[in-house]
Amino acid sequence: MKLTGDGGGKVPALARSLHGRSRVAHTLLTWFRLGSRLPGASWRSIEVNGGAGVMFLDGSQQLISVVALEIERGQITAISSVVNPDKLAHLGPVGDFRALLRPDDGPG
Repeated sequence: MKLTGDGGGKVPALARSLHGRSRVAHTLLTWFRLGSRLPGASWRSIEVNGGAGVMFLDGSQQLISVVALEIERGQITAISSVVNPDKLAHLGPVGDFRALLRPDDGPG
């Protein structure tokens, strides 16, 4: 199992690919936990390059990430996450990924 991320140097992403089911699963769980804390955030199933994938939308329904799954013989063998806003812009309005990572300073 392999997990790659593409931030294009514009937003934080994996510095290098992760390998191994345990490492990938741990990282994905962390990402899902962080995403679940965002009010109104959602996932939508989509087709990515002819295969299975999802898009992650922020609370304003702006695109934050596209995740593609590579599946062989019924098993997920690789996961690719794109958060580079330049590579997402053709899909619609792109949200501010960096702002989602900042701690909430609260009111005024």
